[in-house]
Amino acid sequence: MNKKDKSQIKSEFLRDHWDIASDMYHLAENSLKYYDLENPTSFSKSHKGQTFNNDLFDLTLVIEAFKNAWNSLYKTFVLESMRDNVLDFFYKLQTGTLEEQVSAPYTISVIDIDYDLLNGFDLLATQSYLLYPWENYKDFQPQIKCDNQITDTRKSILNRICEEIYEELNIDTFDDLQETLEDGYYDFDYLLTENKRQDYEYYIEFMRNCWNYTKGKTGSNVLGFMFVHDKLHYTSLDDYTFSKGISTKEKFAEFKDYLKSKGINF
Repeated sequence: MNKKDKSQIKSEFLRDHWDIASDMYHLAENSLKYYDLENPTSFSKSHKGQTFNNDLFDLTLVIEAFKNAWNSLYKTFVLESMRDNVLDFFYKLQTGTLEEQVSAPYTISVIDIDYDLLNGFDLLATQSYLLYPWENYKDFQPQIKCDNQITDTRKSILNRICEEIYEELNIDTFDDLQETLEDGYYDFDYLLTENKRQDYEYYIEFMRNCWNYTKGKTGSNVLGFMFVHDKLHYTSLDDYTFSKGISTKEKFAEFKDYLKSKGINF
């Protein structure tokens, strides 16, 4: 199958982003050749399927093509756009900027870096809520923000590319993406990454790499944890001790022991 160049693409949005969209487009286009698209009566909308080797077969090959391309672009096109911001942010955190911000009378040894990928890529750093609970330190809560609007915009572009390819290749004739979104998926990456689980893993690994790269520059002993408020879920940036998070009483006890092993007491 000959690859199309962007002059053959109807979508203006895809043409404008062809340097990013072309690989995803051709992966999806090639995967469609395995389906009997000339016989639409064989399609069962209730099962979102298509005839394949005389059996009902869903659009797995197409979705896999999108997933493979998405995962690659999420790590490169999306996450890499925030690297410089994050490295600068982590440098500040590891060299006492939180303390300097409010003339802190003590060294902040554990930092929470709040994030919520559902609402964008901005970060907020505070002294750890576990060591410095809000009720005791509500009048002294230094914080620093890291704005990553460009990264959020790039993720929106990646979502839009997927949707435009769906329409460009008439995949929406066989699989109603809008219906899928209305069934509870907020955007395309929900559909592709099982509620963003894979995206979170890439994101945390990216953050861990940036944090430890910065530590190599600063020699800092401060500990960093990515923190999701709604689930009270902590994930260590310094190592993989809590790579799956701290969200149970047992894990919290392990967390206290971990801090004590680093010379940090509650």
